[in-house]
Amino acid sequence: AEPLGPQAFAAALREPARLPVLRVRLHPALRLLRLRHAAVSLWAAHHGHGEIAAIDWRAGEDALIARPALDVEIRRLPRGAWAFLHALADARTLGEALNAASADDDAFDAAAGLDILVHGGTAVALEHPR
Repeated sequence: AEPLGPQAFAAALREPARLPVLRVRLHPALRLLRLRHAAVSLWAAHHGHGEIAAIDWRAGEDALIARPALDVEIRRLPRGAWAFLHALADARTLGEALNAASADDDAFDAAAGLDILVHGGTAVALEHPR
């Protein structure tokens, strides 16, 4: 599946009143994990991104594993983003997904969540209700 580019989201923003009911179909090669330990940070440190000694391995992390092209990407998700993406994966609307993220973590940064969609290669379709 071909990920959407920023231009698809720019077109959707031209109708801001319809954004809350927009459905975002996620890439079929995307997986979301809610981890009880710092597995993403430990994996990254073992691959030269960060210091292992600085990681609290007991701290839970949320992860996004994607393969929008041929390379597998593993990313630690910001607070609330797992609930946001999980709601979208369950075919909930963008408005419902934003509410789910805020309920999961009141410090959820909606801009960061939307950035994952726009620039992360995670979305393959935008569907407006009829």
